[in-house]
Amino acid sequence: MSDAAGPPTSPIAPEQDAGFLERLLDSLPSGLLLIRGDRSIGYANKAFVALWRVPSDLQIYRNDFALLNYVTSQLIDPYSFISEVERLYASQETSEDELHFKDGRIFARQSLPVIDDQGGNGRLWIYTAMDDATSLARRRMGAPAEGPGASSTASSAAHNRKGLFDVVRDVMKGQPPRHNS
Repeated sequence: MSDAAGPPTSPIAPEQDAGFLERLLDSLPSGLLLIRGDRSIGYANKAFVALWRVPSDLQIYRNDFALLNYVTSQLIDPYSFISEVERLYASQETSEDELHFKDGRIFARQSLPVIDDQGGNGRLWIYTAMDDATSLARRRMGAPAEGPGASSTASSAAHNRKGLFDVVRDVMKGQPPRHNS
């Protein structure tokens, strides 16, 4: 008989978890950024660095404020970006919207709250490169674009695209990822 109330178990030995998860997250095409409750950077995968074109000689990986300063210089509407980031840090909401860059790139941005290893309220940010056609299709389906009020709340986020967001959420909760059919 199994204990249904017990914590979920991982098929990976605990000593292998960190290395395996880092390799897994680094293999994803979407950029992932984990910010701890103290606003320090807990993790950024290789896709995040590539998508945001973060220079390798720029030593900003420990400070969220320095990183925000760098990335906002690339956006059409940096004020809405910062406003939404700050609003989400103060909430437990999940969020999904779009970011438009000065050079024409478009990213889907998803975010969810996480409890860090010191018990602080951090956030996981997920960035996925999109083209203009994908962006237009998302807006027609009701997904918000960048700007004031662009964030989806948890209830409306359920109607939006699933996938990487759900996998990462499950992993952050210590559960094996669910496979969508």
